[in-house]
Formats: sequence, C-alpha cells, structure tokens
Amino acid sequence: MLHHLTLGRNKPDGGYVSDLDWQMYCQEILDSNFDGYTITDAVGTWKSDLEDTKIVIINTTNQDKVEDVAWHYKDMFDQEAVGHYVTSPMEFI
Repeated sequence: MLHHLTLGRNKPDGGYVSDLDWQMYCQEILDSNFDGYTITDAVGTWKSDLEDTKIVIINTTNQDKVEDVAWHYKDMFDQEAVGHYVTSPMEFI
C-alpha cells in the first residue's frame, strides 16, 4: 500500500521545523525504517494557518512502521497532528 504522510513544519509555540531538523528526521527516522520514499514540498493549512508542509509517500505493507515514524515526527517537533492516508500500492515497471 502507498502511505501518504502530511507533515507540517510550523510548531504550536511559533517555532518552525528547520531544514536541518528535517534532514535529521529523514536520516535518523525515515532512512532507518524504509529502503525508499518520496518527499514532496507543499503548502498546507492547519487551523486556518498556512504552513510549509512535507508530504512523504512510502510504499510498504507495514502500517505499524509508518505509524511509528509519524509518531516520531509528532514527538520530535511538538506537532498536534500528522495526516496519514493510504491508497492502492505502487507497481514497479
């Protein structure tokens, strides 16, 4: 299945997930749990506030692992929520 995580970069205290913080998250959390994933930059809204957002797409059958990396993001960067939705699996040609 394709798991889509929507990760906002604004923090509730007015802070921001910096590029360095994001790279650390990718290296320490995503890279250690998945062989590959896709990252897309986006602009989202949370409670009517625009914010820079990262969308991470992971092709895996291990939903528990996806939920673990989402919880890590929430905990590391004091997020109120992380969006997660699942679509049909990607096929490799």
